[in-house]
Amino acid sequence: RVEMNSTLMNRQQRFLYPTGVNASNIQYVGATVTEQKAEYADVTMIFSNLLGYQISNVKMDGMLVNGQGANSKEQEAVPYEQYQDGDFYYVKVRMWPNGRYRDSYEISSFGIQLGSSTPQEVKNVNRTVGVSFYKPVSMDNWLTAFDDREGNYRLAGDIDLAGFQGQQQAATKIFSGRTGSGNGFKGKIEGDGHSIRNIELTDSQCAFIPYVDGAQIRNLTFQNVTLGRPDANNNDYMGIFGQAVNQTELEGIYVQNVTLNNPYRYGGGIV
Repeated sequence: RVEMNSTLMNRQQRFLYPTGVNASNIQYVGATVTEQKAEYADVTMIFSNLLGYQISNVKMDGMLVNGQGANSKEQEAVPYEQYQDGDFYYVKVRMWPNGRYRDSYEISSFGIQLGSSTPQEVKNVNRTVGVSFYKPVSMDNWLTAFDDREGNYRLAGDIDLAGFQGQQQAATKIFSGRTGSGNGFKGKIEGDGHSIRNIELTDSQCAFIPYVDGAQIRNLTFQNVTLGRPDANNNDYMGIFGQAVNQTELEGIYVQNVTLNNPYRYGGGIV
């Protein structure tokens, strides 16, 4: 048993035995984002690494990580800078989204090597790096952009659904399958002050986004919106957003020229 006073308690990690290459001797502590751009983020990962392992082959789910140069993109790569400073070991990486646009990314694994020993791979890290990326959305990719109900999206310009000749119904119903507590939209939409206009839903679906579940939607204007069948009572939830649950945040949302046809029970301009 080792008795330590309060000044030594935070130094107890120094009692690690130098038992050679062993994943238990290096621990991921956290990360700080040093620069966030729309396309990439520079991140400094912090490790408890008293034995001075070299870190290599960092892998993150849904991300591309920099290679030897900060502008090269690889599925896994050697960090572009790493150094020891006091009790901690710092590893600098540059990250690009690779098909997933979210607020955090799980570390899949990383490589370690001590001196000339055989490199080993540390798996099951079970930690994440907090960095946010938004998928740009425009008229060019509107029909296919919203492929992740927990993803982040940012409008790059105004969206005019009347401009989809022959595909207006498909363009209007991009969220039609996201209904119910198990399939609602849980991500983020940043409008950046842009607008979505000429929304027309005059059949059984009476909401542009039927179910938003803990989502965050900001700075967006909806113009020229017609909801509901004009020839019958509409029993479904009617509004730009059908149901908003679980602390969904709607901020800076504006509607202009909204028509609700025969709302029977649940009707509202926004929700």
